[in-house]
Amino acid sequence: MAYRLLRHLERAIFPGNRKAHYMVMFTAYFDASATANKSVTTIAGFVSRVKKWEGFEKDWLALLPPTVTMFHMTDFVSSREGWESWKGPAHSQRRAVLIDKLSACIRRYTNKGFALSVQGSVFSHCDSIYKLSERY
Repeated sequence: MAYRLLRHLERAIFPGNRKAHYMVMFTAYFDASATANKSVTTIAGFVSRVKKWEGFEKDWLALLPPTVTMFHMTDFVSSREGWESWKGPAHSQRRAVLIDKLSACIRRYTNKGFALSVQGSVFSHCDSIYKLSERY
């Protein structure tokens, strides 16, 4: 059944063309952040294949200390939620090395990265229509 659905999709995308085509499915992950006064909202994310995401998750989690289950930059820079032992200038090199390793992990396992910043009023208008903050 899944094969037929993909065939149907192929015919819809390439109507009248009988040659074989390659189609790739990607998964995207997004995150949003806003300034304290919500004057700017930034949305960013990465796209990759499922198999690459599996490798990413394994390697990413292995880079985090045992006290941290999920990386949040806010917690990292403020030395909270498992990052307390990384606080202060004595750990600045250690923090820089970790950021380099996390960045390398992202580059290794993702196909494309993207980011967009919009005025807070624009995001609020879109949010009032599409209810983004309620869903995500």
